[in-house]
Amino acid sequence: MIAAVCVKQVPMLIDLRFDTQAGRMVRDGVRLQANPLDNIATLTTVAALAGVDNAEVVALCMGPPQSEAVLRHAIGLGADRGILVCDPLLAGSDTLATARVLVAAIRRLGATLVVLGRHSIDAETGQTGAMVAGLLDWPVLSAIRALELTPGGVRAQRETDDGVQTVEASLPVVLTVADSAGRERWPSAEDRERAAAAPLQTWDAGALRLEPAVVGSAGSPTSVGAVRLVTSDRRPVMLDGGPATAIEALCAALRRAPSVGAADPRPGGARPPGSGVWAVVEAGPAGLRRVSRELVGAAAELADALGGPAVAVALGAEAADRVAEAGAWGADAALAVPSAGTARGDPALHAAALGALIRDRSPAAVLLPSTTWGREVAGIACAQLGLGLTGDAIGFEVGPGGLLALKPALGGALVAPIASSTVPAVATVRSGALAVAALSGSACPVEVVRPSLAAPRVVETSFVADAGEADLTWATTVFCAGMGLGEDGIALLQRCARQAGASVAATRRVCEAGWLPRRLQVGLTGHSIAPQLYVAAGVRGAFEHLTGIRRAAVVVAINTDPQAPIFEACDYGMVGDAHTLLPLLAERLAAARSAPQPLAVGSTSATTTEEYS
Repeated sequence: MIAAVCVKQVPMLIDLRFDTQAGRMVRDGVRLQANPLDNIATLTTVAALAGVDNAEVVALCMGPPQSEAVLRHAIGLGADRGILVCDPLLAGSDTLATARVLVAAIRRLGATLVVLGRHSIDAETGQTGAMVAGLLDWPVLSAIRALELTPGGVRAQRETDDGVQTVEASLPVVLTVADSAGRERWPSAEDRERAAAAPLQTWDAGALRLEPAVVGSAGSPTSVGAVRLVTSDRRPVMLDGGPATAIEALCAALRRAPSVGAADPRPGGARPPGSGVWAVVEAGPAGLRRVSRELVGAAAELADALGGPAVAVALGAEAADRVAEAGAWGADAALAVPSAGTARGDPALHAAALGALIRDRSPAAVLLPSTTWGREVAGIACAQLGLGLTGDAIGFEVGPGGLLALKPALGGALVAPIASSTVPAVATVRSGALAVAALSGSACPVEVVRPSLAAPRVVETSFVADAGEADLTWATTVFCAGMGLGEDGIALLQRCARQAGASVAATRRVCEAGWLPRRLQVGLTGHSIAPQLYVAAGVRGAFEHLTGIRRAAVVVAINTDPQAPIFEACDYGMVGDAHTLLPLLAERLAAARSAPQPLAVGSTSATTTEEYS
């Protein structure tokens, strides 16, 4: 068997600079590297195929001539050979055009197992794997953290937004690998020598029989506008004078801070009929997710600008049972496909159902959650329909040219407006990126649709739900642990959070160290949250993490390092030891919960969609 591992060359984020006057990235002097998650994908594939007779791991890269370095790096990690797809015609390819190129190479190679990193650190869309699967019409297993071959197929453990799922699928299959699958390592000197001597093949568009109209800028349905530098609108206030004095000043400031509530209600039923704007809702353990409410509110706003109704779309029985609630968030109507499997089922079934609805109803725009499930469904459906897809949007604008989706890139340091030349415009949206809609108190009419669907090709063998912490996306008060807190400080933070009625969160490095579970991770590759109060304890403040707290009402930073970047992105900062300051803050927050003048931080640590209904 042949396994193709798709690898990519990306810039080192630490080297990137932005020219604010020219509105562009400064690429001179920027070092390049192999995408870290692609390295983990290579190591995972090599390990899974070790000892399998006649198995070959081929590294596949689309890029300019200097991308040969990425292929040699993959060979050094254990790949058997490398293929570079290189042609000036491919320049400017978006994710759909890139997927077309990769699929043509995969077919020529004859691979039956295709593996990619979950996302790349430059674009961060996390949708190319699903698009490749959609074009190949193969099943896709995203965010896997463990892999083994079975007779004729694979068994994998995969991360979902609710827990760990064990699934099986027959070959051929597409996999994307999560960073939790393992750690990066560098090839040894001997491995580098072997890789340097290995022959590489180069294929161009002609060798893959690719027409110019379907690749590069010509074949890309999405285009990027002028990139914008992300700047924080917070005005940090540093609090000093000793621990007790600093906490007293903080609590006084919080008492004066306005409480951030839901956006103004937008009652349904007032918009004219037409193609409309769709919000695809997703169910979690406690009902519809917070991001579903955000999407419906955004759909209502966009429907006011674009015309037509705001429509909530539910795929699967769990979401279909609750979709009428979307009327209270501004939806005019709902479409429900209860026969599309379960929320953890084969995403290809949900994508097929969504594709059938789009072809039949022709909406102007479709919004999906940027969850594991939402990225899979959107990627497959858009690839099969030839639609442009913007991944991980954090906002929208409507101008003379139509809808623009605002997408963060390069660790959240930049925002790029993305336009789509195809209709509907499709985007996935991060939870916590948009305001939740206020409740209007009314349900909406639901039309049940039952399209003809194929049998599932992914079989779930077990599922272990995350236990403990409530859904972080609904939390109103959050205590977040950073590496500066130290492993011995985790128990202290948890005790303080319980006392204050807060939820616990963590940075990526804390989760990678195993101090807290990955389900508590906040940031670019974790949750996006919008609490009333976010307390960062020992958090350095990398852009990747700050992306996940952009909608927090009040950010408080505690760090022993006065130069920590978090102090440039907070509302209130305290230079000091979190081991001393956290207990004082927790005591004051606990007392304030029942005080006549409560602090502007909400009264509960987490609220589910059920409780908001």
